[in-house]
Amino acid sequence: MTHPNKSNQAFLGISVFGAIFFIFGFATTFIVTLSAPVKEIFSLSEFEAQLLSSAFFIAYPLMSIPTGRLIDRIGYKWTVIAGLILMSLGSFIYVPAANLPSFPVFLIATFVLATGVVFLQVAANPYVTAIGSPATASSRLNFTQALNSIATMIAPWLISVAIFRGLQFPADIEVAAGRVPMPFIIMGIIVLVVAIIIFTIKLPALESEKKEKSWHPSCGIRLCRVFSYVGAEGQC
Repeated sequence: MTHPNKSNQAFLGISVFGAIFFIFGFATTFIVTLSAPVKEIFSLSEFEAQLLSSAFFIAYPLMSIPTGRLIDRIGYKWTVIAGLILMSLGSFIYVPAANLPSFPVFLIATFVLATGVVFLQVAANPYVTAIGSPATASSRLNFTQALNSIATMIAPWLISVAIFRGLQFPADIEVAAGRVPMPFIIMGIIVLVVAIIIFTIKLPALESEKKEKSWHPSCGIRLCRVFSYVGAEGQC
């Protein structure tokens, strides 16, 4: 018989990680879809506008192996928290980037946010399988991936309907720039709240954390897997 407190803890854990999958799915699609209005706001060429997506996805090959090493040093839970904090920091950097306005600062914000997403991509997945019964692990994974997919559908709608609807470029550039910070402020606050919840709840110790307390050749293999996994995600 499953203890009620344990069941409640598992429910809270999977709810929080479901929110995490939704958040980084939303952030990824939101940044990619934002390229078109950002092009108008900053009066960019097509090549320059694509730098926004590049600044996001370059974090995958650059930060995947460092993320694996960070997990070895501080563990999965603290890596998840670090990823959420970086996402929040990146979200708040968009505020001065839009108010200045400064496209280089916009790119810095994007890279910081993307680094947080990489941390979450690598560290969150193992917890989804570890929280709850092993028999239902595949169902939990399907649930979190479904939330991720829903987020990728909501982000373009939010940009086209809720943020930039009715605006005409280039006449409304200043209005558009003024609307950019708010969704990032909201995302930054939500991500911070999730980080606090993760900090306060008890998460199961993962097998890899129990076994890999020091460097071993198997760690190198796992880092390669991390790099391959996150790189493949970045191409999707």
